[in-house]
Amino acid sequence: MIELSQINDDEYNDVELILAREGIEDELYDGIVYTLKDDETIIGAGKALLEPSYAVLEYIVIERGSRGMDLGDAILRSLLLKLNNLGIYDIFYPHCDAYLIQKGFRDNHIEDMARYELHLNIPSFFYGNCCGDCDGV
Repeated sequence: MIELSQINDDEYNDVELILAREGIEDELYDGIVYTLKDDETIIGAGKALLEPSYAVLEYIVIERGSRGMDLGDAILRSLLLKLNNLGIYDIFYPHCDAYLIQKGFRDNHIEDMARYELHLNIPSFFYGNCCGDCDGV
């Protein structure tokens, strides 16, 4: 059974191992971190850092053996929903990433946020037209 939740104290070591295998170092104590479990085994994690008026996506990681099933989408959507509920409506990512572009991130054209290559307006992600057309057709 697949389960998605915010990280709890018992999961830090397991998530650190997954991140280490991907070459990611993170203390996990700041920001919003979600874990994805399959039958009590953590198979993925995602993190967003909170700034006063926006968030920065740090990573979405899925164990190699569990990739290809769009499980990262579940983590991304959970992070975005949490941010939206907190009143954070913009999220940025520092690098160009094909997966995130496929999910709706776009080139960042906000001048004072130039250090980030990608941007997503969270309400548009959830409430925008499904086809990217002004009338939804």
